[in-house]
This record gives sequence, structure tokens and C-alpha cells, in this order.
Amino acid sequence: MRTVWTAIALAFATSAGAQTTVTIARVPGYLGLVTMDTIGKPVEIAHSYGQTYSAVKAVFQSLRISAEIQDSTGGAFGTLKFMRERTVAGGQISRFIDCGDGITGPNADAYRIHFAIVARMTPMADNRTRVAIALAAGGTNVSGNAWDPVRCPTRGVLEYQIIEKARALLSAAERTSG
Repeated sequence: MRTVWTAIALAFATSAGAQTTVTIARVPGYLGLVTMDTIGKPVEIAHSYGQTYSAVKAVFQSLRISAEIQDSTGGAFGTLKFMRERTVAGGQISRFIDCGDGITGPNADAYRIHFAIVARMTPMADNRTRVAIALAAGGTNVSGNAWDPVRCPTRGVLEYQIIEKARALLSAAERTSG
């Protein structure tokens, strides 16, 4: 049975009238929908919301991660349907996620991996921004279609890399402007 990849992005208005983007993904290997807004460890970045959003966007582009979600008002940037085989963000996929091991090594390096990866940003007081990178991934065996997809938990490395690259971009911009 062939796994169908679908993704849903819903927008709704909060009681205060501000727009918020809710990102929900269907990832192979997961039994249900993944609400991307509920996963990811938030960190604080000591730069304004606008600067941080631009830096995160630049990092996604530098890592060649497509982004159909680009909501600067709602604070969401990323993709719900990003597929790769073997490598992503300049490294073996198994460096970033764990799909188990097979006879030839990590399954993540042999499977077709379906990623949903979304950065959520929230402005804070004192010109700071809270950022959470949410990643959900699942793998399908490309050697045939008789295999069930598997859930591939994140190792946290890609999320950390995105945050650190954004911080480096912001620091470099600060040094050149000041």
C-alpha cells in the first residue's frame, strides 16, 4: 500500500483578533496528525522578532529546506512536505533522525524520508524572540512498497543547527552594523 503524503495548514483568528498559523502535518509512520505547534523546545534569541525571522528564513534557504509556510505575522516558517534521501542539510540523514538500523546500517540513510519542519517565533519583551523548531519525520523503504512506513524520531541536531546558524547570522549582522 502506497503511503499518501498530505499536509494541512490552517489559519484561525484568536479572540484578540491576531492571526496565528496552526501547522498540522500527516507524516508517514505516525498514526495520526502531528500538530507542529506542540513540539519543539523553545529557546530565546537576544534579537528583535523581525531580525530573527529573517535569520531563520536565511538558514532554511542555506540548508536548502523548502518553505511553503512563510507567515511573518503569525510567526511560522517552514514546510510540512519536505522529502529527502541519503543527505539533508549537508550531512547524512541518520545524523539528524533515527529510523532504526538495518543490515546495511542506519535505515534513515537508505529510506525516503518525509520531513515536516517548522520554526515558530514569538516576540518577547526587551527586543528578544522565542524560537521553537519542530521536526517530525517518517521513512519509507524504497526497495519495495510492501513495507510499512516508520516513525523517525529527531535527534535534535538539525533543530540545534538551525538555531545556532541563526544566532551566528544575527551576531555577524550586529558586528557589521555596530
